[in-house]
Amino acid sequence: RKADKKRKLEEKRKADKKRKLEEKRKADKKRKLEEKRKLEEKRKADKKRKLEEKRKADKKRKLEEKRKADKKRKLEEKRKADKKRKADAEHQIELDRQAAEEDAARELRSKGIVKRHVALIQQKIEQNWRQPLGRSKGLECRIEIVLVAGGRVTSVHIIKSSGNLSFDRSVENAVRRASPLPVPTDSVIFKKFKVMRLLFDPGRF
Repeated sequence: RKADKKRKLEEKRKADKKRKLEEKRKADKKRKLEEKRKLEEKRKADKKRKLEEKRKADKKRKLEEKRKADKKRKLEEKRKADKKRKADAEHQIELDRQAAEEDAARELRSKGIVKRHVALIQQKIEQNWRQPLGRSKGLECRIEIVLVAGGRVTSVHIIKSSGNLSFDRSVENAVRRASPLPVPTDSVIFKKFKVMRLLFDPGRF
């Protein structure tokens, strides 16, 4: 009986030991699996974190590159705009200079044309003047003539009399006989002749 009891105790001890070893093995296996799972989760988390960091870094890099590109583009646009503005200003200065030269030349030409036609008009009036009876030497009068295109006289009147009515009338008649007067064909210059005032002094011609 004692031997059986001892045997059973030994078997129980061995069974307990085997059970404990099995439990320990399972626990170790479970622990290792848990550690592996945690390591895998950590690896995935690290990978995800690194991917997120890379994504953020790429996004930041792209934003920085875009900012630099935008800055460079704006600087280039500003440079081109400044260059164009400078070129436009220089071109405008040149155009203004040419326009001023043209205006000056036109004005000079216009003055020459005006002077020449005034002389022609005075000459034609003188050619059509009939000296009245009586004294006319040393007399002069200022007249105003209104003209239309082609030089046709529409009206003439004395604005400063010579003091001699016959002389004044002879001058008015001379202007009417001289119509049409030799005016410039240029419509712009002709504007100076629409209403013109002349000093009629036969002694000057």
